[in-house]
Amino acid sequence: MSWKGFQKAVARIPHQLAKSSGHASETKDDEYEVYDASFKQLDTLARQLATEARKFKDSLSIMLTHQAGVACCFQEMFASFADEGSTKPDGGFSNDHALVTHEFQQEIAALRESLSSDLDMIERLVVAPTGDFITILDQVKKFMVKRSHKLIDYDRHRDATHKLREKADRSVSDEKRLGQYETSLDQATREYNAVNIQLKQDLPILLRFRVEFIDPCLLAFYSYQTKVYQALFSKLSEITQRHFDMHTNVLDGYNRQTEAVQELLSILIIPKRNHNTLPEVPDANAESAAPPSYSSTDAGTLPTVAANHPVKLGDSAASGSVNPPSLPRSVPPLPSSTTKYAIALYDFQAQADGDLSFSHDEKIEVVQRTADTNDWWIGRIGDRTGQFPGNYVREL
Repeated sequence: MSWKGFQKAVARIPHQLAKSSGHASETKDDEYEVYDASFKQLDTLARQLATEARKFKDSLSIMLTHQAGVACCFQEMFASFADEGSTKPDGGFSNDHALVTHEFQQEIAALRESLSSDLDMIERLVVAPTGDFITILDQVKKFMVKRSHKLIDYDRHRDATHKLREKADRSVSDEKRLGQYETSLDQATREYNAVNIQLKQDLPILLRFRVEFIDPCLLAFYSYQTKVYQALFSKLSEITQRHFDMHTNVLDGYNRQTEAVQELLSILIIPKRNHNTLPEVPDANAESAAPPSYSSTDAGTLPTVAANHPVKLGDSAASGSVNPPSLPRSVPPLPSSTTKYAIALYDFQAQADGDLSFSHDEKIEVVQRTADTNDWWIGRIGDRTGQFPGNYVREL
């Protein structure tokens, strides 16, 4: 800002303060206000269009990149299954799966290359023209700011002249100042009217041109998105028609695949809680590691005697033909002269009646334990007693 401009800005401050408090008049031009509101809306939408167009371009590029990455992962996974040869389960992954994923990966890579090269169309036909249009709007906004400054000068000179004219007994100095005010008012009036009239003539033309600006942008968006969707549909439909049955309904297709899936699930190694044992902890000292897996199957329940086959001890002893049922012996606790404690390495939530829940770093009194840490031990916390996995704790 020049020194002259700075002086004008300082001279406008008293009138602006008086206008904000309602002690100064303000000239209103209804016709210009309509154009001003439309221009502000156009400026906001143009900047939003530039931002969204750039986001659309970047997001589409990212989508094509991730799609190619997913296709590559599928291709590598199914190729590794197909290379297992005789070790793969019957009815599982076949060479056709690897062929489909390999073809899918190649098609997506080619599709990404062709569509990515056309992404510049969004830059050339939408982003760049919108930036040029915003540059024009910025120049118009500067001219509108100039109008607002000229309006302030006109209002403050008019108010000063009006007050001095209304003064009843003016002195010689007042008459001299009145002449200066009238001269300043005439100059401010001419400058304000020139800017105001020019804006009221040019703004309607600019607002009409927004249609010519929007149509090419809309056409570019429509054309490119149509090309993207048609290319995706064409490539994917060719693959599905060559390798998949598209005529079978969903229910029949699901039932057809059930046996193969069940066979795959049957060969999975699923850890079960059997014979009071637990999977081994990879590293008992690593407290940040994930807790070992366990099953909630209750293995400590004693066998029951069938109610419809009662046993009479007297008759059995006399005949010698029936022996009393033998109950499994529980594992005896390790001999200890003092009470033993353990610290929980992980959180444990009871999965069945009789389990003892505890939190990480909680102190547990060991009531009964075995020599194997992969067994289920019995412990006590306060008035709660129950069993817990031995590899979830570290003895003190």
